[in-house]
Amino acid sequence: MLFLISTLGLNFAPFISTMAGSVFHNDARGFEILSSCMAIGTVCGPLIAASHARPRFEHL
Repeated sequence: MLFLISTLGLNFAPFISTMAGSVFHNDARGFEILSSCMAIGTVCGPLIAASHARPRFEHL
C-alpha cells in the first residue's frame, strides 16, 4: 500500500502539468488552476477530517 501511494502520490505534479497541456489544452494558466485546486484540497481535507470527534469508516 505504501508503494502504491508513494508511486502515485509523488508523481502528481508532473501528471498535473501533462494533464493541463494534453487533456485540457491549456498553458501555464491551466496548470496554475489545477495546482490551486490541489492545494485547496490538501488544506480542506485534513481540516474536515479533524473536525469529526470520532473517526468512522464512512468518512473514509
